[in-house]
Amino acid sequence: GRRQLLGLIVDSVGEILSVGEVESPARIPASWVDEGLLIGALDIQGQPVLLPDLVKIAELS
Repeated sequence: GRRQLLGLIVDSVGEILSVGEVESPARIPASWVDEGLLIGALDIQGQPVLLPDLVKIAELS
């Protein structure tokens, strides 16, 4: 079934395109985290990831 997830879809320059359900794995550039543009949770490879974890992911990528 479909899951409703809160997240942002952001283009290559960091502009927010939409807020709502995230269907595909998200790539998180470190700059988005640094600038505080991400709100809520993004679904990364099927796992909901909260903001504190995004910094770790950005550092590992």
